[in-house]
Amino acid sequence: MTDFWLIAALMMLVSLAFIVLPLSRPRVGPPVSELQASLAIHRERLHELDLARAQGTASDAELHDARDDIARQILADAAPRGSGNGTFESTSSADRNALLGAALVIPAVAVLLYFQLGDVGALNEIAASRPVPASAQRGGGAEHSVADRVQRLEARLRAEPRDAEGWTLLGRSYGYLKEHDKAAGALTRAMALDPENTALMTDLAEALVLANGHRVDARAKVLLDKVLSLEPEHPKARFLSGLTQAAAPVRAAAPSAVPAAVAAGASGPSGGLTVRVTLARSLQASLPAGAVVFVFARPAQGPRMPLAIVRRPASELPFEVQLGDAQAMSPQHKLSQYARVIVGARVSATGNAMPAAGDLEGLGAPLEWARAVTTQVEIDHVVQ
Repeated sequence: MTDFWLIAALMMLVSLAFIVLPLSRPRVGPPVSELQASLAIHRERLHELDLARAQGTASDAELHDARDDIARQILADAAPRGSGNGTFESTSSADRNALLGAALVIPAVAVLLYFQLGDVGALNEIAASRPVPASAQRGGGAEHSVADRVQRLEARLRAEPRDAEGWTLLGRSYGYLKEHDKAAGALTRAMALDPENTALMTDLAEALVLANGHRVDARAKVLLDKVLSLEPEHPKARFLSGLTQAAAPVRAAAPSAVPAAVAAGASGPSGGLTVRVTLARSLQASLPAGAVVFVFARPAQGPRMPLAIVRRPASELPFEVQLGDAQAMSPQHKLSQYARVIVGARVSATGNAMPAAGDLEGLGAPLEWARAVTTQVEIDHVVQ
């Protein structure tokens, strides 16, 4: 909220500059009374020249030269005095009064209009929805401050229970505070008011997955299936939906189900990818307790959404996994449809399906996996 008022004050100062600077600029010509007196003298001289011409006491050449001289003097008198050796005239008292009035009245009117027409409460809601840095959460003061903002948002929603956006903000706030059960409850209230919002369905499914120990339960699956039926390419829904296959153990095919070409030793997409995952020695001390590893394959070009994914405990490193169509995240996007892929592995301390800063990761080079059905990935860097 402090950022908002700082930006508003800066904008107000810029606006005032367009009004104050012209008023504070000094006059650049002679005073009006001086100029009028000078013009009166020149008019008198012109009148005298007209009389001389009528009486025939001056020639036409003399009259022409005299008129040119008067014209030059008029221009010289009207010229800005600051451009030569003269001085600028200071700002008048009327201008100073106008300057002071503008500096006081304009900000006051702007603030009053904002409090009349703006929505001050929205600032508190936005502030409450912001994530709290991990370092701040470890301290008591910041955490209590966020909890206070969430309580104010809850109080407002008790008075206005049909505010779908407010329930959404509350749910995301609880998510940032790692209170996933409460996040799911608030997002459920939001969905009841906005049942066709696919982004809201996905957020609720993610809250349910996190509250359920990173497992996709029946309710989350129903939500994800509905999102994918409406938006088959929804990236977050596809990723979460893929956790169902990722959490399942890899089952070997029955001998009768193995194609003859593969049984004969032929390699190719139908045989799947065998991936050996290792952890760099420099990162072994950084491996969090209870972390999980996501092993995935994605297209070498095009969308970065994984084609196949497997989830394994990080305590089992190093290990081998099999990636194939059985681990596909979507029936419309299978590993066997792509000949050139990138294989990677990511360690998540929280088990969150979405990549986050601080995760450990390793990526292999693009490979033509129709010719190479075994590959190795070393987890060797920290995600920034």
